[in-house]
Amino acid sequence: QRVWLAHATELAGFEDQMNKDAQKSAAATYSTVRNIVAVIAAIAVLLGIATATLISRSILRQLGGEPRAAQEMAAQIAQGNLTVRVHVAPGD
Repeated sequence: QRVWLAHATELAGFEDQMNKDAQKSAAATYSTVRNIVAVIAAIAVLLGIATATLISRSILRQLGGEPRAAQEMAAQIAQGNLTVRVHVAPGD
């Protein structure tokens, strides 16, 4: 019976050590994955900003000028000022 108890104690110690090793491994994996996800999220945000900037510039280029200037011209025409100059580009 003492031999059995000694083996059971040895097994419990072995399992304890395995659990501690598994915990350390899991903590290291969690830390690595967390860092990778943070980097991917930062890259996604930067790509989103770059895409939004490119789309905005493309739209402004298609409008042919600043939307505020077009709005001001339209407001003056709506108020009856038909002498306002509207600048257009070839192909407009």
